[in-house]
Amino acid sequence: MDVIWQPFEREYRSLGVTADFNIDLALEFDNRLPDSLLALWASRHSDGRLPARTDFDMASLRPYLGWLCLQRVTPDRSDMVLSLVGTKIVENVGRDSTGRTLSEILPAGVRNIAMQLLRYPRPLRLWGAAAWRRREYLRHEALMLPLAHDGIEVDQAMILAQFYRSPDQPHRIQA
Repeated sequence: MDVIWQPFEREYRSLGVTADFNIDLALEFDNRLPDSLLALWASRHSDGRLPARTDFDMASLRPYLGWLCLQRVTPDRSDMVLSLVGTKIVENVGRDSTGRTLSEILPAGVRNIAMQLLRYPRPLRLWGAAAWRRREYLRHEALMLPLAHDGIEVDQAMILAQFYRSPDQPHRIQA
C-alpha cells in the first residue's frame, strides 16, 4: 500500500464499521462497471486535482445512472446530503433517500467512512451484506469517488452502488 494512505487505513479500522460495510483499498471489484467508472473518474483527475461533478456530462454517466448516488457535503462539513439516488438503488434498498443526510439513514460507522473522504480523498470500494436495510439476502458493492469543484477540497461524492442476490450467488440483479 502507498505510504500516503497508511494513516487512512489505520483510521478506518477504528471507525466502528460493521461487517455490512467492508473497505477494500485495493479496489478489487466483482465486475467491470465500477472499474469503468473508476477509469472515467481517473481520466478527469489530472495534475493531482480532484475532478468536479461538472467534469462528468450525462452522456458519460449514462451507463451508471440507475446505480449512482450523489452526496453533497453540508456547509459545516459535518455530514453529507444525498442529492441524487439512482432508481436501481431505490429498488434494491426499498426507499428513496434523496434529500436526507447520511446520519439520518446509515449506521455511524458507515457515515464515518464517507466523512473520511474529506480528509483522505481517494476512491474506495465498500462491500458486504445489506443487513442495514434488513435485506440480508442482498449483498452490496460500492465505489466511492471524491469530487471537488475547486479540485482540492472535497465537496461532493459520487457513489456507484450495485447489489447481488446473496453472498452465495454472485449474480447481479438485472438493470
